[in-house]
Amino acid sequence: MADKPILLDTNVLIATAPSHIQAHELLEKLWAARVELWISRQIVRESIAVVSRQQTFSQPQVTERLLDLLNTIPLGGGQIHDANLVATMLVYGIPQLLTYNAPDFARFSTLITVLTEQEIVL
Repeated sequence: MADKPILLDTNVLIATAPSHIQAHELLEKLWAARVELWISRQIVRESIAVVSRQQTFSQPQVTERLLDLLNTIPLGGGQIHDANLVATMLVYGIPQLLTYNAPDFARFSTLITVLTEQEIVL
């Protein structure tokens, strides 16, 4: 194993935060064994997304509402992120979404109002 490179997944990289002693110990062993460790640009992006994610709206109600949406509206892939935004809006009573990707939210039009830049009048 020590003679073969290892790609580090995002969850391993994130787990190297000071509060994750096991990951630190594992990486120290790998470094001591002179294992060539790698991360990709995708893993860097995912890591940045995870560690910079604002947790203000991270409430159990949002997760419950997201699960409701998943059970009633056909969704998959990146649409889950859109559904999570809609779940947050519904839980916190935010009725409108301003987006440059209005078609992505068309499936939620009975639940929220989707606005484009052209519809904003100040």
